[in-house]
Amino acid sequence: DNLLVLQGTRYVEIYTPEHGKIEKFVVTPDYVEHNGKRVFDGGAVLVWPRYVFHRIVSGDTGSASINLATHYDGFDIKTNFNQYDLNTETGEYKVVREGHLDQR
Repeated sequence: DNLLVLQGTRYVEIYTPEHGKIEKFVVTPDYVEHNGKRVFDGGAVLVWPRYVFHRIVSGDTGSASINLATHYDGFDIKTNFNQYDLNTETGEYKVVREGHLDQR
């Protein structure tokens, strides 16, 4: 995914079992913070690869963004947008909602 915030604030959490911990970002049109530390002044595209669990929440006043993603071989609309219950201590996860139900 490639996230560009145009207006407002997006709070992003990313996790992989291999890395073993949650990384937190605050992304705005004016700066990017990583785990509470400003790491870039200005607009930027936040990028993460495939197979990364991620949660994105808009700030209280809402937000507008562009998210660009590549559909690689094997892309399946029935599973790509699934929502999971994730145990970040063990890396275990299970589907709690099939994401294709939200795609129209």
